[in-house]
Amino acid sequence: MATAYSGTNKVILSGWGQNGSTTTDHMGRIAFIDANDPSNFKYRWVLPVIPLNGGTDYRALKSHMGGMVWYQDKLIVTSWEANADHNVMYIFDMNRILQATVNSSAVGKVSGGWSADGYQYVMPAIGSYGLAGGACSATNDNSLPRFGSISLDRSSVPECGRSPNGRRTARGTGREPPMRFRNGYCSPCRCP
Repeated sequence: MATAYSGTNKVILSGWGQNGSTTTDHMGRIAFIDANDPSNFKYRWVLPVIPLNGGTDYRALKSHMGGMVWYQDKLIVTSWEANADHNVMYIFDMNRILQATVNSSAVGKVSGGWSADGYQYVMPAIGSYGLAGGACSATNDNSLPRFGSISLDRSSVPECGRSPNGRRTARGTGREPPMRFRNGYCSPCRCP
């Protein structure tokens, strides 16, 4: 689960996956929850998807959604399902949520537009991290660990390039402002 504030609005993200034997089982889903009124949560499902064929199509992310971190405009999701999404961390851009144009049980490009298994919205991954070598098991503890969960530690490194005493952190020659990766570009951090 991940929580963020947008101005005075409180939003909670909750990931969910389903076990089963159909083609849509194991699909990860993300609930975007309007938590401004704790006695009346409202939510909308978004289907995380993986781009295919250079971005001309997509497929559902197969994941139990065991770990998510929402940091600035990025969402990082862990996946360790026994398929193409085995032992991968996917990165999603919160500014790239797309609306499906066809309501069908398919996921991806279909006749007449784009479908998301009946969901209205999809969020395509913009990147991923994986470990080569395979995951560990009960019989082999010499392999790599699985990406089963993830968390964000905000206690050790300030978000905006300042040390705990309030001074800007050094970077390069010390003359440059701290940099932050945002929307595919590296730009100066705007600290208060």
